[in-house]
Amino acid sequence: MYFETIALLTAQNPVPLNTEFIVGGFAAPGDGGGGTFIWIDTGAPIPNPDGGITFNADDSVANPGYFQRIFSGPINVRWFGATGDGISDDTAAVHAARDSEAFANNGTLYF
Repeated sequence: MYFETIALLTAQNPVPLNTEFIVGGFAAPGDGGGGTFIWIDTGAPIPNPDGGITFNADDSVANPGYFQRIFSGPINVRWFGATGDGISDDTAAVHAARDSEAFANNGTLYF
């Protein structure tokens, strides 16, 4: 199932089970923040989604679980909303990538 942005992915209600989700970009298709996700049905939202690799659904009561990015290799700061356009302040996105659990487990950041 394809979604143009992370916001459209997390707005799904209900979240279709047993589905792979392809996202075109973080804020816009082609911005480098898209990827492939699966839904993890845990019965509760994830306590601390990192906003790049893990996301809760907007309606976590109706959708008790979270979206998990499928990836291997370095952690791309664009997954967290960095634009790299020389105009926007990407500090929060870089910090979110740095603070992610994937980075804490011997990860590498990709700029």
